[in-house]
Amino acid sequence: MFSKCTNLTSLDITNFNTANVESMNQMFDQCIGLTSLDLSSFDTSKVTDSSYMFSTCRNLEYIYVSDRWNTSAVTTSTNMFPGCSKLPNFNSSVIDKTNAHYGEGGYLTYKAYTSPSTNSGN
Repeated sequence: MFSKCTNLTSLDITNFNTANVESMNQMFDQCIGLTSLDLSSFDTSKVTDSSYMFSTCRNLEYIYVSDRWNTSAVTTSTNMFPGCSKLPNFNSSVIDKTNAHYGEGGYLTYKAYTSPSTNSGN
């Protein structure tokens, strides 16, 4: 979706509905201008392919996720994090979904999910 957007420095995707998404393959691949991503609204419970999702995002320091982040259905996560050396706890020998979590040893940072407010109009 945003693959090879090398000049992208910020992105507001807080209103994305990802509840039925099955593939996030190469979604942010080579987005070298990004330093943080707020994916706290992402429901990833149906995602089966996260290969190359953050590949070569060498300036990415934080990926914020909430309790909606779930990689249990992921069966393919080849090269999910290569080159993401600025992420917390990064280990260049573990670049699949193994450390795609927050907490001890995880590459991701927790942020509580806040449901988007609806505008009721006047």
